[in-house]
This record gives sequence, structure tokens and C-alpha cells, in this order.
Amino acid sequence: MFSMRTGMIVGALLNSGVWIRLLALISPSHGYAALVIGQIFPAIAGPFILNLTAQFPARWFAPQQRDIATALCSMANPLGGAIGSLLPSLVVTNGSSSHQFFILLTIEAALTTLTTLLLIVIIRSEPPSPPSPSEEHHRSIDIKEDLIRLLTNRHYLILLFGFALGLAMVNSMTTVLSQLIQPSGYSSKDAGIFGAALIVTGILSSTVTDLNHRMVTSI
Repeated sequence: MFSMRTGMIVGALLNSGVWIRLLALISPSHGYAALVIGQIFPAIAGPFILNLTAQFPARWFAPQQRDIATALCSMANPLGGAIGSLLPSLVVTNGSSSHQFFILLTIEAALTTLTTLLLIVIIRSEPPSPPSPSEEHHRSIDIKEDLIRLLTNRHYLILLFGFALGLAMVNSMTTVLSQLIQPSGYSSKDAGIFGAALIVTGILSSTVTDLNHRMVTSI
């Protein structure tokens, strides 16, 4: 059974695969392969990090603090997506400049490496003492048993399908946003701003929905 810290480190190390994308500029003849491989590693890293948004607050925070901690952890991913949508348009102002792309990829890789090092040095799986009585006897996860229970739960499958569909739509929209708006005279920089605004709007609307608890009305 791997610890929570081990999972986070594995995810962070897989994220460091973004360095491979620099090979696309160093060796243009293998550029496409380097970009794809360099993107596959962070994609694999996603579940290692995203699946900790509930476990980390439960393990480290007292019950009265867990809602806020879980909300902050959950918002970190879309907020990072907003920054990731805005930053490239600010750094790369000339789409044909390989030098600007090199600067962008180097910034991303350096930030990823710094985050990985900080995680290895600072993060621990558990606090020195349990934050609540329930955490003194937390149950180990049986992946096989829990997975079977989830895949046979009709309500979970409905949520899974709905969330996957919504996430796919947002990711697809932000990916092709530049091509969609260019015929109307907008630039790549505008696309980055629009993409960031789209994600931030989603964060704000989900926050309002959570505060008034009108989930069905919002949907």
C-alpha cells in the first residue's frame, strides 16, 4: 500500500516529463513525437494529484476546516488551467518565434521542477498527531473492492458520465478556442484571455451554487 506522499511524488515526477517537450525545439525533426510524449507523462500524473483533493484535507485538517480545505484543493486545478491558458498568450506574442516558445516551455518546466522539489522536502503523508478522533482509525483503501462497488453504483456512474462529459467539453473548447475566434479577427492573446475568463467564470458560478445549495436549479 503506497502512502499519500508517495502518490504525490510519483505524480510530480511524471509532471516533470514537460522537459521532454523542449526536445521539440532542440530537435525539430522529432518535434511532434517529443510534444506528444512530453504531454503523455503529465496526463498520467493527473489522477495521482487530482484524487487527493478529498483525502489530503481529511488526513490533515480538523472536521470544521475540511470543507474550506477541500474547496481550495478542488479549485487549484481549474485555477491552474486558467493560468495555463493565459500565460502562453503573454509570453508567445509571435506564433512563429521558436525562441519565445522555448522561453515558455522552460518556464513551465522550471516551475514544475521547483514544485516537485518542494513537495519532496516539505510534504508528509500524515501530520504528527491525528487532527480528529476519526483519523486515528482511518481505514486503508481496498482498491479492488472499492472499484467494484463504484462501478456497480448507478448513481456514481451517472455522476461519472456527467462530469466526464462536462470536463471534455470545457477542455475541447479551450483547446480549439483560438481557431474558433480567429475568423472574427481575434488574436491568440485574446484566446488566452477568453479561455482564462471561461474557467474563472466556472469557478465563481460553482462557488455560488455551492453556497446556495441549488444544484438541480443550476444544472
